[in-house]
Amino acid sequence: PEPDLVPVELTPQWLEQIRSRLCELPLQRQMRYVEQYKLSDYDAGVLTADRATAEFFDEAVRAGGEPKRVCNLLTQTGLKIANERGCSVVQLGVKAEQVAKLAQDIETGRINASSAKTIFEEIVRVQASDPASVTDAAMVEIIAKKLNLIQKSDAGELERIVDQVLADNPQAVEDVTAGGKKSNKARGFLLGQVMQKTKGQANPRVVSEIMTRKLG
Repeated sequence: PEPDLVPVELTPQWLEQIRSRLCELPLQRQMRYVEQYKLSDYDAGVLTADRATAEFFDEAVRAGGEPKRVCNLLTQTGLKIANERGCSVVQLGVKAEQVAKLAQDIETGRINASSAKTIFEEIVRVQASDPASVTDAAMVEIIAKKLNLIQKSDAGELERIVDQVLADNPQAVEDVTAGGKKSNKARGFLLGQVMQKTKGQANPRVVSEIMTRKLG
């Protein structure tokens, strides 16, 4: 005899459980990235073209990385290196926590985008030669210090350097305060002098704020 068939009640809760077990389709994920993270259609499409890359992106965001910063690191640096090596971003060996840390440090001004690219590339290089040494986000800090890439943000120290630059360049100061066509060029010159004295390590945002306060 045939077994008794038990009717299944299609409740909203049951349907939601089924949906939660289904993989998110690429187009759905792309639309979510645009709506939730405000990424461009192009960037969202690049990230979702490969499922592993999209999942890596999600993992880095969950680890605390600002979505747009994480996106830029993966699309502008990670995918470029991966394409050159004929592999995926995940296969480079960089950890999602490390990308999240890089994104956080860019966001806070601890490092700039160019330095983040250098650190990313260095992690890939180290990973290829000694996989066991690259395990967590601490590697980002180690490399940043080793390569002297951490920006100076100490307002007191930078203010002393700005004062010295202003004292050494009275004509540029006069051009800034006078306004007109020469003002922006002179301000850029003074900022460049501060960056030169700090060997490129001064946080430009902090320096700009100090200069604006002193020069108007």
